[in-house]
Amino acid sequence: MDKKTLEYMKERVDRGSQILRDIERLKERIGYAKEAQKVQIGWIDLSMSRKESCGFEEYAQAQLAKTFIDLANAEIQRLEEEFGRL
Repeated sequence: MDKKTLEYMKERVDRGSQILRDIERLKERIGYAKEAQKVQIGWIDLSMSRKESCGFEEYAQAQLAKTFIDLANAEIQRLEEEFGRL
């Protein structure tokens, strides 16, 4: 094999390794989202008093967690497809 072929193969291996790390990181974050007790994104904090909440706080937090999980799963699928093309 010539040098150019080896460099190309190294680039593919490096990209494949990065994809696998990204997939593992997203799966880990999905696990954290499933166990979360409270949702806070930047300056958005959904905490309310129990009297005000009437279930809204829990519903909003569950929807945010579900949306994050759906987006992370879509990204994992995209990365897996990209990895398959390598």
